[in-house]
Amino acid sequence: MNKQQALAEFVTFGPYKAQALNILLSDNSAVSLAISKAMLSVVLAKYLSGEIDEDDLENWAGFVELRDEVDCTMVEDYLYALNNPELMGGITLDSIGNMLKLIKS
Repeated sequence: MNKQQALAEFVTFGPYKAQALNILLSDNSAVSLAISKAMLSVVLAKYLSGEIDEDDLENWAGFVELRDEVDCTMVEDYLYALNNPELMGGITLDSIGNMLKLIKS
C-alpha cells in the first residue's frame, strides 16, 4: 500500500486502517488527498451502523484535521463539529443522522 492508498484507507475507515496509519506515520513523501463529502458520508454511515463508536469518530476527525497531506476544505465545518462534540451538542445517532442528511442535500 502506498501513501496515497493509505490516506484513502484511513479517511474511509477501511478494513486496513491500522496498516494505513503505520504507513502515514512513517512515510514522509509529499502526497495529498482531498476529503470529499462522499468520503465523510462513508465514515458517518459506519458510525450509524455501529461499526465505529463516538470516540473513533471524534479521534478520526481530529487526526484528519491535523494531517498536512489531507485537504479538508470541503468538509471542514463537519470535521470541526466532530472534533469538538462538547461544543456542538455531542455525537449521537440523531446528530450524525442529521449531519448525513445535510451532506447529502
